[in-house]
Amino acid sequence: MSYYHQINDFVYLPTAVVIMEMNRAYDYFSLHYLGEKEVDVILKDLDSVTNKKIIIDFAHTESILASRRMGGLEKVTKNNQLFLINLTERCAKVIEHDCGTFLTRKSSGDKFTFCTSKSDFFLKKTQNIEKLFSYVLSSLLVSYLSDDRISEKIWEKLPSSGVKVSPYINLKRLYENSKLFSYVCYQLCFLTTEFSESKRLDDINDFDELVCVSYAGAVLATEIGRLLNKKVLYLMNLGPMSTLKDRNIANKIHKNKKYLFVADMSCMGTEYKLAKAILHVNRASLIGGITVVRYQKIDEIKPILDVSDYKEQFNYRVEITEN
Repeated sequence: MSYYHQINDFVYLPTAVVIMEMNRAYDYFSLHYLGEKEVDVILKDLDSVTNKKIIIDFAHTESILASRRMGGLEKVTKNNQLFLINLTERCAKVIEHDCGTFLTRKSSGDKFTFCTSKSDFFLKKTQNIEKLFSYVLSSLLVSYLSDDRISEKIWEKLPSSGVKVSPYINLKRLYENSKLFSYVCYQLCFLTTEFSESKRLDDINDFDELVCVSYAGAVLATEIGRLLNKKVLYLMNLGPMSTLKDRNIANKIHKNKKYLFVADMSCMGTEYKLAKAILHVNRASLIGGITVVRYQKIDEIKPILDVSDYKEQFNYRVEITEN
């Protein structure tokens, strides 16, 4: 299995996904450490990559427990530009010790970046690593999610809110690419920490269960529930164009419990608002939501990708229907 994603001449590899995938038999969300076996897998994964700009993202990795293993990255730099981003101070010390002869350290607040000399020139050209990473992430998702009909300017009616959109952002494509689907699920898991005081996946007690209202959202919620060991409440077909089919749904809502909303796409926030109302009527609460893509800015819903930040790539438009 390959752990990186490729878009144009960029290769993006998140260490968190490697750690989680390799420790599925354990309570791996408590494992925020990159060990020797994970480092060896990363080095092997990147061994055949040539003439690329490689970004290794250490977000959510607190420490590297792999004595001198990281020095193997020198081979990766022979034919590639290399960026190590989002390193904690503890991780940065290991990289500086193992890779100081061929990587340059950059400071960015409480996070650190390392790169090769050629990459350093590219960073100056693109202003900063955040802008570079933003471009790669948006390009990755846009390339998979933008519908082929974008050139035809076809308007698609959304059953959740009744509005028409163009182009149609095809989130179902996530399920056609298992690697991207896993990456998105893990990113959504980390978004749940936005609702936690501890900001750690192994200490999420600020909500009790997940809730979803669409079939696409149910696929995501089911996987995230498995990863976080949280139950899922399925309020299926909730929206102005359809109604709940489960007559016993009220009995499944646990009173005084806190729920977190999961969706693939949040356009106008209609599904979220309806779910919040139903939970409130049944003496439960909705503390917020997570989604892959968000159009209208709703502070309570945290997205991986906010369409408003990438208007040029998506050229996304919404039109209110007459009926």
